[in-house]
Amino acid sequence: MVTKQSKMEMQIRAISPQFDKRIVNYLSDLISKHENKKIIIPHTAGGEHNILLAGEYAVKYPLEYPSINPCYDKRRLIYEFNIAQNLEKIGLNVPKMFAVCSDEKTLFLIMKKLHLTPARELNRQQITEAARQFHYQINLAKTKGFNPGDTSISTLESLESFYNYGFCVENNKGYFFDFSKWVQEVD
Repeated sequence: MVTKQSKMEMQIRAISPQFDKRIVNYLSDLISKHENKKIIIPHTAGGEHNILLAGEYAVKYPLEYPSINPCYDKRRLIYEFNIAQNLEKIGLNVPKMFAVCSDEKTLFLIMKKLHLTPARELNRQQITEAARQFHYQINLAKTKGFNPGDTSISTLESLESFYNYGFCVENNKGYFFDFSKWVQEVD
């Protein structure tokens, strides 16, 4: 007999060993309640995905809910999960990736929520540090065989903006996120 919990565990596609699998059901339920307007949870939308912010987690799932192309979504989210883990291994600051999961309506990527400050709210010293870290990490990624895709930074005084990169003033670190367009060269 397959229980609901064991059925959900079978639907976890990629997972970090230290992740508590019981969280999957909780986050799946939050997505459903949010999408069905039963609760309002802080979230953002970017590209083809929503990002739901729940406690210490950020949960990325397709804008189409329920998912209209689950095979495509699964490949994309697992790809992003793997790219982020490989970037972390070479020393880039990325959100910790926990799992790619599916329920009966959608697929979702669970990662650690980052506490990033918008570029326009950073002071000049923080902007300078964010730019220094950005260029150092991009160069490191490129020397290790990664093409960063759609990631950029502008530090002109009149237009300070980051694209798929952000700065956390709490720990003075810049972080990359959204790896759907990153490419890793294979030897």
